[in-house]
Amino acid sequence: MFSGKIGIFPFVFKERARRNSKNRQARPLETKPILSVTKDVTRSCLINKVLHAIRAKWPSSSEKRMFIQQDNAKPHIDVDDEQFLQVASLDGFNFQLFFQPPNNPDLNVLDLGYFRAIQFLQHQESPTTIDELVKAVEKSFNDLSPENLNNVFLTLQS
Repeated sequence: MFSGKIGIFPFVFKERARRNSKNRQARPLETKPILSVTKDVTRSCLINKVLHAIRAKWPSSSEKRMFIQQDNAKPHIDVDDEQFLQVASLDGFNFQLFFQPPNNPDLNVLDLGYFRAIQFLQHQESPTTIDELVKAVEKSFNDLSPENLNNVFLTLQS
């Protein structure tokens, strides 16, 4: 049974530490946030993480035509992005990008329901490093039941 959850993808990268500190030795891998999310970063995440995760989890007997909705933030890629479209049609899938209509309150269900529920669970942890924060958010995502996710969307419909 498909849970409705595809994945959660942090915008971080690993880099070797340059110097010793009182907290760590030099040269171990250190997790750092991507400070500037650009179209290239967004495209890479969609192609290498999101589409891959959807293909891996999608039931084989289900329709393979899907719509990915982006908000209107500048770093999001265009709906006719050539690199995305090449990968979007592989393996019998047909992914299409759309932008959400601006100022439409019906589309706040993810921010006001789903992400808020994950954030509530995440705030019960006390992360002190980026690695701990990523683990807390991933744990919160995994702990959020498909029933709660369904309730968020049912609330929207009512």
